[in-house]
Amino acid sequence: CDPARSGVTAAGLPDDLQSVNVEGGEVEASKPRGEVEELLSQLEQPTDVTLPALQQAIVETVSLDDPEALIGQIERLRALTRHPNPDVRQVAAWALGRSGDYREAPRLISLLQDPDLVVAWEASLALCALARMPLGITPAGRNEPLPIQPPGAGAKEPDPKADEWRKAVHAAWDAWYQTVRPYDERDDRRQSRPR
Repeated sequence: CDPARSGVTAAGLPDDLQSVNVEGGEVEASKPRGEVEELLSQLEQPTDVTLPALQQAIVETVSLDDPEALIGQIERLRALTRHPNPDVRQVAAWALGRSGDYREAPRLISLLQDPDLVVAWEASLALCALARMPLGITPAGRNEPLPIQPPGAGAKEPDPKADEWRKAVHAAWDAWYQTVRPYDERDDRRQSRPR
């Protein structure tokens, strides 16, 4: 998740000092706890105060405690990719990339075009995780992978090269998906050639 939108002050303290615990002289933000289903319910109606903690709780729960917890939550995650808050879309992209379901690749590929570059960046990372390509995708005719991070992600001013990045990674990931997509999605117009 984006450190620029993490809800932490420059001094390293949470923005909301009412939601902290002090233990052994250490300041820690209170973290939401619970099952992934409960955390996703909170994510569907986030507040600015709880969003960074919810992001972290979902990542920790899925990564450390219960990687299988995303099974059965795919429909909710799909809906969250259309949420008006880019931080929520970012978490949804992260989770879909760890779902292990290749059928979610087209949704992640479409998120590469998200108006928020940090969401596009998370979709790029999620595709790398889903495809098990930690260095990124290398399109045909290139010797090295395309950058995973879009130019200007997290910057206040948009980078003019971001659109080039979007087009290149979108085309490369789309070409990859055409080769790995499930058989029941094949034999469509994109696969047929004109005679």
